[in-house]
Amino acid sequence: QGYTITGQRGSGSVRSSCHEPMQPFVHVLLLTAFPGLSGNRLRTDCEQFWGCTSSRVHPAQKGFPGDCAKRAPGFALGRANRWPRRCMAEFLKMITDCIDDIDPPQKQCINLAVAGAGSGSILDHLRDFHVLPNCQKQTTNNGCVHHKHSGFGALEALANAPCVIMSIREPAARLESGFRYIYGKQRFIRKIGEMSNHTINDHIAKTASRYSVDSMIHPLYGFFGVPQASYFAGLTGGICRNRSVQLHVLCTEGLTMELEELTTALKLPQATVRDSNQNLRSQTRHPIVRARSRLEPKWRDWVNNELYPLDSILHGMICGGRGIWPPPISPQ
Repeated sequence: QGYTITGQRGSGSVRSSCHEPMQPFVHVLLLTAFPGLSGNRLRTDCEQFWGCTSSRVHPAQKGFPGDCAKRAPGFALGRANRWPRRCMAEFLKMITDCIDDIDPPQKQCINLAVAGAGSGSILDHLRDFHVLPNCQKQTTNNGCVHHKHSGFGALEALANAPCVIMSIREPAARLESGFRYIYGKQRFIRKIGEMSNHTINDHIAKTASRYSVDSMIHPLYGFFGVPQASYFAGLTGGICRNRSVQLHVLCTEGLTMELEELTTALKLPQATVRDSNQNLRSQTRHPIVRARSRLEPKWRDWVNNELYPLDSILHGMICGGRGIWPPPISPQ
């Protein structure tokens, strides 16, 4: 099922949705940046899914971004972990309220590194053209860049800058990118011709068999399988509605154009944006790797609609389904 969520911006207090204390330094930074954040109880029962409410980190979530997503129970991969539709709608409305507010434009930005979604292109753009420093633990409110896939979620990033930039992609395409990243390495290329069972479809089939019996499974291909929605863990509508932060979500399928548009909107220094296609792993030279990285339609559908339904809805809502293969059939 698809959802179209709209929302009105307005004023609101800023509060965290986390029951458990955050990493001390990050918590102090957020309290400094957003007075009133100490009111940290869940405001709705749905926030239990994306709030950092767990007191421990499950091994399957160790690679999730930042501190909060590792303890947000709603992002764990498993058949039993399904959100009520009203909670999915509430989460998506919160994201809608949070994105693309550029008045006044914020130039001090930090990127979120979503593996397989063009994170390298965003890093190159911010590092080359806007002379932002590398992120450090003690960097505060000045903007910085990094390529640590599990280093920052949006909540932690806001401790470093009021402007956050990230990209999202069709979930199945991210896993295909992860396959090419792993098996495109030279040591695998020499062997892959002998490994008849090493295709992405074989891997997804095995994942599906575990998914049906295990309460929680590890993401396939490491960071490439971490849910994109988990990068929003811990956010609340109040953080977005008071207009003190800006969250910019770009679409991998049109990343070069969208980086150019965002540069103009934020009044950042003008420069030629690198073609994001230069970083595409779909252009890997080895034909066997390319062929074995292509999901069959039935497994693409399973990945998008069963394994990552929230990511798929989020991608469709923001990107209009661009890049999803095969393209939807237009009604006659």
